[in-house]
This record gives sequence, structure tokens and C-alpha cells, in this order.
Amino acid sequence: MDYEFIFDTNTKVHSVAVAGEQFAVGRFLNTEFVLDDNSVEQLNDLIELLETSIEGVVEYTEWSIEIDRDDLTISHSSQLETKSEKEKTAQLEQDLSDLEWDFQCECGKADLLELLVAWVDFRSE
Repeated sequence: MDYEFIFDTNTKVHSVAVAGEQFAVGRFLNTEFVLDDNSVEQLNDLIELLETSIEGVVEYTEWSIEIDRDDLTISHSSQLETKSEKEKTAQLEQDLSDLEWDFQCECGKADLLELLVAWVDFRSE
């Protein structure tokens, strides 16, 4: 997973940009972990949860993470509402695949854990 950490010196906001098919990971992190004093603790809680969970769904305000052993699916709530419709029309899914990168992606648990640990370290500097 290719990612870059950004610190905006004007607004004093940390963010993460993720390239390619995992673009939604960056959107998820930047949306759900508004970077205040409490967010590092929340990120550490997510790290611990991912390290100990084998299966399940973790729901946030606008996003959710589906855990299936070593594979994760990160989805915006707008994608969950239309999931069954997408399964019915494979052509529509193909046409929208580029747009879905903004709202849903799959990634390995180890890759996300590596990103989260590095982001916590970046934020601590």
C-alpha cells in the first residue's frame, strides 16, 4: 500500500493520502479520526482491535471495517446501502469500479496495521 503523511502547517492538521486502489483507506482515516488530542488514542484502539480480531464488523460514523481473518474491507455507509443492488448488476459494478475506490476497498490486515503504526509515529513527532 502506497501512502504519504501530510502535515498542513497553516491548519495544523495531519492527514494521510493513500494512492491507487486503496484510496478509500485514506478517506476513511481522514474522516473518522479527526485529528485532535483523542485521535491518537482512538488509532491505538483500532490497532489493538485489528491485532486481536479474527472476524467481525467495526462500525464508525460514516465508515465500517469488515474483518475476515487477514483481509479487510473498508466501506463508506453509502456503499453498504447499495451492496445488494451491485451484486445483481455486474455490468453496473464494472462501470462504477473507478468511483468505488473513493468509497470502498479491500486491503490486508498487515498492510493497514503498518500504515496505522507509522501514522501514529508521524503524529507523535
